[in-house]
Amino acid sequence: MARKTKRIEVNKKIGKKTRLKASRTGGVSISTQPVKGVTVNSKHGLRIAKSVGGVQLASQNGRLSIRGRKKLGSKGTNLNLSKSGLSLSQKFSIGTLNLMNPKRSSANIAGMNFRGKNAQLLLFIASIVQLSILGLKIAIFIIQLMARLSIWLFRLIREKIQTKATDRMDPS
Repeated sequence: MARKTKRIEVNKKIGKKTRLKASRTGGVSISTQPVKGVTVNSKHGLRIAKSVGGVQLASQNGRLSIRGRKKLGSKGTNLNLSKSGLSLSQKFSIGTLNLMNPKRSSANIAGMNFRGKNAQLLLFIASIVQLSILGLKIAIFIIQLMARLSIWLFRLIREKIQTKATDRMDPS
């Protein structure tokens, strides 16, 4: 059985705005950021980027790229924009499910990363568990509400009965 080689890399800051990277597969490169939005890299050339409202427009070596992410509400739903188009994703406790292309989903359990169909299955199971927990919480809330309503109604009826009893005893 072949062993997978681990990523070996060095990523060091060698100045206030300069970084040195060396890796087994990528080689050595040095990059600097003279001003915000401009990066010069010895391996990949000049990159100019501008972010506006969560969308980044960039140019590197004459190629234009656009990417971005927009949160839709507070429940972990994101709208993602990349060179391959738009996608919609939903965040769960163990990972993210890409709703437009589920094979691009990812999950992480106990430090193990899963992608594609495996992640899709795990996220489906996680969503069922989370929906079950939500259903249980709703059921408990309804039971508590019914109990409080019953107690309130019981006290109201008891008060009315006591009021009628005191009215019968007091003929004045």
